[in-house]
Amino acid sequence: MTEETNSKIMQIGDGSIAIGQLILEAANKAGGTAEPSGDADFYQRLGDITFDAQNYEGALDYYHKAIALKPDHAKAWHGRGVALGHLGRYQEAIANSDKAIALKPDNAKAWYNRGVDLSHLGRYQEAVASLDKAIALGQDDADLWYGRGVVLSHLGRYQEALANTDKAIARKPDYAHAWNNKGVALKGLGRSAEAEQAFQKAKALEGK
Repeated sequence: MTEETNSKIMQIGDGSIAIGQLILEAANKAGGTAEPSGDADFYQRLGDITFDAQNYEGALDYYHKAIALKPDHAKAWHGRGVALGHLGRYQEAIANSDKAIALKPDNAKAWYNRGVDLSHLGRYQEAVASLDKAIALGQDDADLWYGRGVVLSHLGRYQEALANTDKAIARKPDYAHAWNNKGVALKGLGRSAEAEQAFQKAKALEGK
């Protein structure tokens, strides 16, 4: 294994063991040479592991390598979109999600991330449509319902926002952000006492 490869493993942090295993696997397949230059899947997986270690800039580098080797690598486009979103580069994130969706239209997570990034740009109607597509494709987790609830609150659709937030809480009862948005929706409906209870619940969960 090269000094450069060892250096990369040290820089990854929490993902170092998984990175090392990937490099060893690749080295064995390539007859002992680390980091096969033509393996797009390898770089995409490195990107995922680096992302999980919260090194988003590093993840972008790996996704870029994967796409350079295989321009139609849907997972790499999706991963790059998610990493860009975490870096606050929402317009670029949407463009990457669009590419991932063009390559794999049934990718519910790509539709979800697209919706989240659209909401960050204040494009709430488009965000709802994108999140609805994720739901139609089978995504049904707390983050999706919370995100949809937030967007609906921004649109002043408080009754729907409350219903969505309740779905998020049903799936994850200790979801502080969802309790806070429940308070926002209840306040928008003029149910101030209930809203205050929801806000207090959010604060209690955030303090844990």
